[in-house]
Amino acid sequence: MMITSERLFDYISRIIVGVLMAGLLALFTHWVWPEMWLAVFIAFLVYWGFGAVDTLLAERHGVVRTSKYGWRSVTHSDIRTLILVRAFGAMSLRSF
Repeated sequence: MMITSERLFDYISRIIVGVLMAGLLALFTHWVWPEMWLAVFIAFLVYWGFGAVDTLLAERHGVVRTSKYGWRSVTHSDIRTLILVRAFGAMSLRSF
């Protein structure tokens, strides 16, 4: 599987956002409970990393999260339909 520039940018942006969010949470924790800032920073990065790995594996196998309880297999046309329904509503699909 080749990595396109779009996918590479997506990976890098996920890493940057995760580190920034972990840093902000660590700063807040340092303000509230100074001894725990490093543990919170590391715990959040581990949590963020597991979520990213889970998402990457799901994308490779062509499944999407349909609810907070499960995943289902989809095709690219299903994803396009879901995006159109969320963006424009169900009634606009008749024009496509």
